[in-house]
Amino acid sequence: MHSGPVNVVTISRNGMWVFSAGSDGVVHMYATSKKALEMQEVPVPSETFENRFHLVEGSKLRALRHQLRDTERLIETNRKDYDLKVEKILESKDKMVLDLQGRMQKEIKQRDDAVVHSRNDYLKLKTSMNAEVSTIRKQCNDSICELELTYEQKLSQESLYLDKMKQAYDEYVVHSRMDLSELQRRTDSRVETIETDKSNALLEAERQKKTVLQYFEYVKLRNDELMQSLEQTQVEERCKLKDEL
Repeated sequence: MHSGPVNVVTISRNGMWVFSAGSDGVVHMYATSKKALEMQEVPVPSETFENRFHLVEGSKLRALRHQLRDTERLIETNRKDYDLKVEKILESKDKMVLDLQGRMQKEIKQRDDAVVHSRNDYLKLKTSMNAEVSTIRKQCNDSICELELTYEQKLSQESLYLDKMKQAYDEYVVHSRMDLSELQRRTDSRVETIETDKSNALLEAERQKKTVLQYFEYVKLRNDELMQSLEQTQVEERCKLKDEL
């Protein structure tokens, strides 16, 4: 590394970088992990940042080198174990994928069989339903024909009945008109008779009135005559009494 003795060694607090400075005037930077190697910028020593550097003694540096080697061995061992685990996981995943593919193929086959079976059932059901629909249509057409015949028969019967009713109505109207004319004639005759009777009754009442008035005049005259005769008789009696006295 250095051509001369190492004077100063520093390490960052996060343990990602190691710096060494020798008497040859060269500073070397060492990465302690892959994460440090992937970093594009080197941390700057500062009191305010996390990546601060501090001095390490020579004895501690050797111990640190041994720790770094042990860490690298542990990392390599862990990497191998991790690779083995990854291979096992990938194998199990491949096996699971194959199992899933087999299951999917079985399910697809079952689904296709179910679809074919359902389609066959649908065709059978459609055929049977078409036959039933044809039968029902035929029955409906027969029923409609029967209903039309029955309706025509009833219509003809009702038309005959209506003709008879119309004829009877016409006869009734004619007879009613004749009866009305006869009733009008009788009514006119009755009214004329009533008017004649009324006139006769008025004449008779007038005659009776005149007779009553004549009788009243006669009675009045007779009453006057009686009164005069009574007065004359009284006068004569008074004269007789006066003569006697």
